[in-house]
Amino acid sequence: MANYLVTGASSGIGRAVVTELVKHQHRVFAMTRDTHHASDIVSRYGDSVVTVIADLQNIATLEKAIKPLMKEYGPFAGLAHCGGIVRFESIRKLSYERNLEMMQIHYFSLVELLRILTLRKERSQIFTAVAVTSAAAVRSMKDMVAYSAAKAAVEGFVRSASQELLENNVYINALRPGFVDTPMLEVAKFAHDKFDEWLKKQQPLGTIPSESVAKEVIHLLLRDNPYVAGTIVDVNGGMPVY
Repeated sequence: MANYLVTGASSGIGRAVVTELVKHQHRVFAMTRDTHHASDIVSRYGDSVVTVIADLQNIATLEKAIKPLMKEYGPFAGLAHCGGIVRFESIRKLSYERNLEMMQIHYFSLVELLRILTLRKERSQIFTAVAVTSAAAVRSMKDMVAYSAAKAAVEGFVRSASQELLENNVYINALRPGFVDTPMLEVAKFAHDKFDEWLKKQQPLGTIPSESVAKEVIHLLLRDNPYVAGTIVDVNGGMPVY
């Protein structure tokens, strides 16, 4: 049994990743930002999952939330960074605060969690990290400039950091999904008239189930192929992303 931290664990891809890790009989630390979601996680998984209440936007508090867990349960074997939000805003309406919020939740928190979890890791111990990004990182989408930029930052970090981290047995990859059946998709529906028709043109295979994305996250997290590192893996429903 190994310890894995999953952010965004209360819904969508994060919750599906938690489910898969529980099936593999690992100890899962499910991060959520409020007690209501924490209670739901406990009722769903029981003792198989330890809830961690922390806000990815508040970078300064993450170490305080994680360090006691490392002391009590020992070192972590991996991180699945699935937490995030999406907002549709034009550049003219996008404030500095909104832009910063996106970077904090998607990018800065990933870097900080990785630092905390691997800072005192034994050099011989293997640690894996998977960051969930988005097709928006490489595909132009109207009114999604902040979200797209934050996800692109994550992908750039994964590619570059991988070269340095491999020396310390830290393997990091990213998974880039298209439109997935998560609560975020409900936000997207308000941004487009005749959303189903629009989505079919963008993504011929239709909406991707969270479970399908989670299975690919698990492949990377558990290193089913030990030669994959610093890679962005697409689960795109047929959406062209290049």
